Amino acid sequence: MIFCVPAAWCMAQRTGPDWLVQVSGGLAAPLGDFGKKDGMPDYTTSSSGNSGWAKAGPLVNLCVGHQFKNSLFGLALSGSWQQNARDNKALQEYEMKQSPGSDRVIVNAGKWKIWKVLAGPSVTLPVGHSGKWNFDCVLQAGILKTAIPSYSYVVYMNNNPSIAGNTSSQSMKAAFCYRLSPGLNYLVGQKKNISIGFALAYDAARPSIHYTYYSFPPSGGNGVAVHHDYQVSSLGLLLGVGFLF
Repeated sequence: MIFCVPAAWCMAQRTGPDWLVQVSGGLAAPLGDFGKKDGMPDYTTSSSGNSGWAKAGPLVNLCVGHQFKNSLFGLALSGSWQQNARDNKALQEYEMKQSPGSDRVIVNAGKWKIWKVLAGPSVTLPVGHSGKWNFDCVLQAGILKTAIPSYSYVVYMNNNPSIAGNTSSQSMKAAFCYRLSPGLNYLVGQKKNISIGFALAYDAARPSIHYTYYSFPPSGGNGVAVHHDYQVSSLGLLLGVGFLF
């Protein structure tokens, strides 16, 4: 998830710059199913709204914005990346419940790594009379690309490894995503050509994976079509620096 505030322009009748390049970073907190810790999908049957087991993680964003002349409106193009580790402790507790009588479980869960490219309109409203503060709201749509993280576990009984499982990272189809991001910006410098911005960014998408499951030993037929999707939603808290020209 994440954040673009093509702000920092004065309102109508301004003579300032039209373009903004902004770099921002912060924290992305998982929402809904993405942060849910309630089971793992069965690879033999289709499922929807699977638990992401995600924790809050870092995010970065690069934005290029253009403000229309003598207007409060503009356009913004963003490229963002975020990483959310999965909750190993919660996964260990889950695997322990799946294996009654186990001594301990060792889990190694990969991290969600998410890329987004988005574009959309922005609106900028001045705050106060100093010309240094602006409130922005950006609504964008685009594409999200990610993969189901790798996962492995070993269950110990009587201090000996008894049950083990391992799955590699699985790429998911690119998915439609959208973002709503309100923010507040402050202009600095003699020419007011540098902005410092804080924003909230709500991002949401539903990526999916499709494959054909074949039983083992083979039972004939063409296999079973399996579909899994994940609701990947997060709330970003971001701080950015922008350069106007």
